[in-house]
Amino acid sequence: HGLPWPCRDRLVDVITIKEEPDDQKPNSELQHHKESHENKKIHQCDQCDRSFKRLRDLQQHKKIHTREKPFACTQCDKRFLKSSILKTHIMLHTGEKPFTCTECGKGFCASSHLTTHMLIHTGERPFTCTDCGKGFTTSKHLKTHKRIHTGEKPFTCTECGKGLTSSSNLKTHMMIHTGAKPFTCTVCGRGFCSSSHLKTHVLIHTGERPFVCTVCGLGLTTSNHLKTHMLIHTGERPFTCTECGKGCTSASVLKTHMMIHTGENCWVEMSGDKEEREEIRGMEGSELNTKEEEEEEEEEEEEEEEEEEGGGEFCSRLALLMLF
Repeated sequence: HGLPWPCRDRLVDVITIKEEPDDQKPNSELQHHKESHENKKIHQCDQCDRSFKRLRDLQQHKKIHTREKPFACTQCDKRFLKSSILKTHIMLHTGEKPFTCTECGKGFCASSHLTTHMLIHTGERPFTCTDCGKGFTTSKHLKTHKRIHTGEKPFTCTECGKGLTSSSNLKTHMMIHTGAKPFTCTVCGRGFCSSSHLKTHVLIHTGERPFVCTVCGLGLTTSNHLKTHMLIHTGERPFTCTECGKGCTSASVLKTHMMIHTGENCWVEMSGDKEEREEIRGMEGSELNTKEEEEEEEEEEEEEEEEEEGGGEFCSRLALLMLF
């Protein structure tokens, strides 16, 4: 009774030390235990700047540096640092999703995934980029985004040498080389490299345009389309041709423009429905993307917005007519 730290598992030790004479120095184990309640992180990793309250947490953390992953999945070749992570991973194979969103009904394998997902409904983005002010729902998304500012692209394609900011972006990029498009539209049969691209594409069939321009009222299917469209009103052309000085509203449009100087054929057959063409015209006037650039646009959007946060694509096979 009267103990400042009511710890059931250490009650005997605490009482023993409590009854010792005041001039006797308490043992270090008890001192460390007390400090854990004071939220002090006394165990410092000698490989990085991270520190921990408990020794076992430090020991677990060190496996990251040694790349030790003792827990193996029996269904695939993946290995994990913790048994709890393996348990969650197994649910991908079984299809089990015990954590359900009360807002939209979407299921998740882990409670932490549900907690992050709920930020979409609340609009919270607690992790903010100090360079541009953009907010994110997870620290991982912020870390990947920061690489846009630093130029760091640690994940390299073995086929073409292109660098990407995350392993998930690399995985999606590799589908360009393999031709795999595992996500198929049930309406028109078109395939996509990611579920987020398919989700955006479906808006063409439903007619939804959730992102509306506050200047002219034009509706668009993705936030990136709206962002690019707004440049028409502001007059900004942040991407400049090094050959002639012409400004473009996006990197993909600039790349297509460069074909004029290189002599490459920049015409492709127009296809897609009327709504698709009108959306792109609304974005960029007569400056349109080719099918190949559409795939690169998808990758750029994934790098900037991440899987859960959205992403998107220019949803059509297009033609280019550049103005000199």
